[in-house]
Amino acid sequence: LTPHAYLIMMGEQAEKMGWALSESLRDQLPGLRLLVHHGGGGFKRQFKQADKSAAQLALIIGEDEVSQKQVSIKFLRQDQPQLTVSLDAVSETIKNRVPLGRRDTR
Repeated sequence: LTPHAYLIMMGEQAEKMGWALSESLRDQLPGLRLLVHHGGGGFKRQFKQADKSAAQLALIIGEDEVSQKQVSIKFLRQDQPQLTVSLDAVSETIKNRVPLGRRDTR
């Protein structure tokens, strides 16, 4: 299955924030398919991997995002401007913009 989102992190503090965010998102959005980049590399390499994964969104955490407690969200398959949202708003932003394919419970 194709991931909904691909998490890109640059730097040690960004990785700490990113791993915590990934756990939180998986708890808050059980239908979310989130791929977390592992294996290092710069932003360019990570964006290539995000694109290759066919994810709809790239969640980006770098030094600026860490210092501001924010996450940048880049739409990889839609022509929409990149967003920067607070850490607390990431889950809601994803839920409002990506169909997560909830299961029918009838």
